[in-house]
Amino acid sequence: MQKAGRIAGSLKRFLLSALVFFLPSQLAYHFWPEFSHVFGIRVDYLAPAIYLTDIFIVSLFVLWLLGKPKISKGLIVWAIALGLLAFLNTFFAQNGGAAVYKWIKVFELIFLGYYVYSIKIVNLMKVLLKPLLLSLVFFSFLGILQFLNQGTLGGVAYLFGERSFSVATPGIALFEIGGGQYLRPYSTFSHPNSLAGFLGVALIVMVSLWKKLAFLKWLVLLLLFVALGLTFSSGAYLGLIIVGF
Repeated sequence: MQKAGRIAGSLKRFLLSALVFFLPSQLAYHFWPEFSHVFGIRVDYLAPAIYLTDIFIVSLFVLWLLGKPKISKGLIVWAIALGLLAFLNTFFAQNGGAAVYKWIKVFELIFLGYYVYSIKIVNLMKVLLKPLLLSLVFFSFLGILQFLNQGTLGGVAYLFGERSFSVATPGIALFEIGGGQYLRPYSTFSHPNSLAGFLGVALIVMVSLWKKLAFLKWLVLLLLFVALGLTFSSGAYLGLIIVGF
């Protein structure tokens, strides 16, 4: 029993670390039912998708259930109330299929928040911080390389959720300097502003935990500032200034 408990604990720590590292990833398999089409055109925001991060969260959920957790009556009441709200919202939604999928995602994220809050892992910050710093190094560097290449890298980067585009792709986000137009880096995000938002939050986390960081923190900070600068996201810059004050 003790050996099984140690194995389960190690697996939970691995899944949590992998989840944190792959948070920026868009690697997913999309499904295209009728409700995901608008006037016959596929809309990826409506399409159900199984992301790599979903697999990690579902695996954590299964391990959590196998551990026979003690659930308080208050939590059960809140779950029933939220389930009722989800049922009513789905029942009256114009797009019931999309509503069901979005509510599944809501419950998934609620579970993840509750799980991280309730688990008892020694040095939880170490379990989460190291993969976060490694993630920032990798995905920031990927964005910088996209800028230098003026397009996506392809190859192995696809397995991390990179989409295919170049500076000549219609509708791609560009910025203009000296009469020339240049690609704003996306990394694995849907838009440079999303990348900038993620990097901005990561910067705030790093500053607040600076004394506790000893792993790659200067390299992370350098890459983070460079990638954030190249996004040319005025909203992210303004947000950081406001938080700074």
